[in-house]
Amino acid sequence: MAVQAGLPSFYIYSGEVYDQTGLLECWPSWPYEDQAAEVRMLMQLWPHPQRVLSPESAELFVVPVLPYISLLTGECLGRTHEARMSLVADALQHSQYFMRSGGRDHLVVSNTFRTVAFRALKPLLVNATFGWFEDPAVPRGGPNTLYRQAFWRCTVVVPYQANPFCMQQRALRNVASGRTTSVFFQGSWEAAPRLRRY
Repeated sequence: MAVQAGLPSFYIYSGEVYDQTGLLECWPSWPYEDQAAEVRMLMQLWPHPQRVLSPESAELFVVPVLPYISLLTGECLGRTHEARMSLVADALQHSQYFMRSGGRDHLVVSNTFRTVAFRALKPLLVNATFGWFEDPAVPRGGPNTLYRQAFWRCTVVVPYQANPFCMQQRALRNVASGRTTSVFFQGSWEAAPRLRRY
């Protein structure tokens, strides 16, 4: 594929500290985790035509960590989740590309709301966002913990990963959809009180 004009070129960090693909062996059920879209997104970015192999040619930088998978696996390949994320944070702090922009042109791909997965990276991610949070003005029984922890600003919304069992069931039923347009919902809905009733 040829590089497309108008789309930014990007570089994906490489090296032992950034390569967390071995974690997939420690958590083989990752394809069934709805918050594991970070894996599928990176799988699409590695062969993408806008990817450049020289950081000097890049407009954006992708940090290919797997924070959610790392959190789930805990200790794997001789390191804990905290140790893996701390090594990444240290490497980024010493990256000339991260330092020159303060990370404003760096991306971490994840769709988890589990902020603990990012604890070691938090000081470096002052210019990024990883979650989509409910309206803080909506009254609720307890503190709005997730909203208070939304300490980052810029966001690209990454959808949850579809469970393959649902896809298999649809295929087995041989249900043909007449729809030509996908449904997209933008907004918020306070679902928790409704779910508690059931």
